[in-house]
Amino acid sequence: MKSILTNFEIQKPDNEVEQDKVSHWLAKTQSIATPDTFDERILQRFAVKEKKISKRSFFCNDFGELNFDNLTLFKKENGFKPNLEERSKFYQKTVDGVFERFFAKETHAPDEILHVTCTGYVSPSAGQKIIPKKEWSTKTGITHMYHMGCYAAMPAIKVAKAMEEKDRIDIVHTELCSNHFDISAQSPEQTVIQTLFADGAIKYSLEHTEKALSGIEVLSMKEQIVPDSGNAMTWGFGESHLEMTLHRNVPTLIKENLETYTRELFSSVGLDFDKDKDETIFAIHPGGPKIIEQICELLNLRTEQVQFSLDVLHERGNMSSATLPHVWKEIIDSNEVKVGTNIFSVAFGPGLTVAGFMGVKC
Repeated sequence: MKSILTNFEIQKPDNEVEQDKVSHWLAKTQSIATPDTFDERILQRFAVKEKKISKRSFFCNDFGELNFDNLTLFKKENGFKPNLEERSKFYQKTVDGVFERFFAKETHAPDEILHVTCTGYVSPSAGQKIIPKKEWSTKTGITHMYHMGCYAAMPAIKVAKAMEEKDRIDIVHTELCSNHFDISAQSPEQTVIQTLFADGAIKYSLEHTEKALSGIEVLSMKEQIVPDSGNAMTWGFGESHLEMTLHRNVPTLIKENLETYTRELFSSVGLDFDKDKDETIFAIHPGGPKIIEQICELLNLRTEQVQFSLDVLHERGNMSSATLPHVWKEIIDSNEVKVGTNIFSVAFGPGLTVAGFMGVKC
C-alpha cells in the first residue's frame, strides 16, 4: 500500500506585512519599551533583510501597526509583552477558527486527525472540539504532535504512515510563532528570530491507497540527532512566553552531518546520490537563508533544485513546522516538476534533530 501526501490546503493569515515595515515597527516599539537600552544599529545589522524575506504573515494584526491605540495583544500598556495567559487565549481563539474553516465543508470524516504545533497548548484542543461538532466521534481519532519545532512534519508523517489500518489521516499544522515574540529583547539572536519567523496554517492528508492521486509518495524516512548539539537550538517556557534560542553554529552543525545522512537516505530507496542527485528536487526546510546556501554548497546543488524552499522563505518566512508542507504544495502544484521526479525532503529542529524522507511526485 502506498503512503501519499495529498489534498493540501493553506490558510494564509490576514496580516501580511512587508519585511522592512516589520523591522520599522520593531524599532518603534523597542524604542518605547526599552528607551534606555534601545540601539537601532542591532536591528540594522542582524535583522533578516528584504532580499531574503520580502514579507511575512501574522494572525495578530498588531505587527506593522504604528497607531499604537489600535494594538490588541502587544500593547503599549503591557510594554508590548503580553503575559502567558493573554497569549494562550489568543492562540486558542485563533486555532479554533482555523480548524473551523479547514473542516467547514468537509463531509467525509477522516480516520484520524494529527494536530501539529509547537506554539500553543490548550485542552481540549481545536481538534477535540471539531470532531464532535462534525458528528465524527465514532469515526475519527485525534493525536497531538506537540513541541518538536520546525521538523515536526516528519514525525507526524511517520506516525500517520504507521497507521496502516486507517485509509486517510488528516495532518493540520497551526503555528503562531509571532505569538511568542519578546519585543523588548534586542540581542542579535532574538533580532534574527523576530525577523525570520512568521505564522502559518496548512492541512493535508496522508492516504494509504493504490489509487492514482496527485501528491508525493513517501518511500523511506530517516531521523537522527546530531551528537553534542543539545544547546544549539532550544524551545522552552520563559516567564511570559515560549523562548527560542538559536546558536550561530547551527548551519555549521548541519553542514558537518548532512552529507552522510543524505547519501544513506538516497541509498535506502535504491538510488545512488552521485548519479541521481541532479534529477532530484530538494525540499529543504528554510530555517534561514544561510542553511539553504550552505546545503547547496555542501551537496553541490543547482539553485533551481532548492528554488521552492527559497521561494517559500522569501514569500512567507519561517513558519516552523508548517513551512515544509508549504514547500511540498508548491512542488505538487508546479507543472515544471514532472510526475516521477524524486523528492528529497529534510527539516531540522531541537536536538539538534535532522529528519527527512525520500519521495516521488505522483
